[in-house]
Amino acid sequence: MENRKETTIEKRKLVIKLSNEETVRRVLRKTGYNGRVARKKPLIGKRNRVKRLKFAKEHILKPQQFWNEVIFGDECKFNIFGRDGRLMVWRKPNTSHHPKHTTPTVKHGGGSVMILGVYGCVGGGKASIH
Repeated sequence: MENRKETTIEKRKLVIKLSNEETVRRVLRKTGYNGRVARKKPLIGKRNRVKRLKFAKEHILKPQQFWNEVIFGDECKFNIFGRDGRLMVWRKPNTSHHPKHTTPTVKHGGGSVMILGVYGCVGGGKASIH
């Protein structure tokens, strides 16, 4: 009976010790994890990823003359009321783009300004603010 009680007390000490935030962080660091801010990247569904990859494979060998006729568009969002916030994640080195370590983003929401622009091989066009 006495051994069971000692084992229970030892287990309780271990749980309490692991409950301390700094102890948990120390254990995670010892096993190769580091606290990092999750990377933001556009939320792209599986079907859209497949379409993008197909497009890239179909166009990778196009001649320069083809690309001279192409105009690309780009946009950038600026928040009026500060940042959207940060999320800390525990991860191992070189795993920053793993889906579990990223924060998906969407292109709608309030309190922001969008700047849209176009560019091609001969330069850029006028930007518009929305």
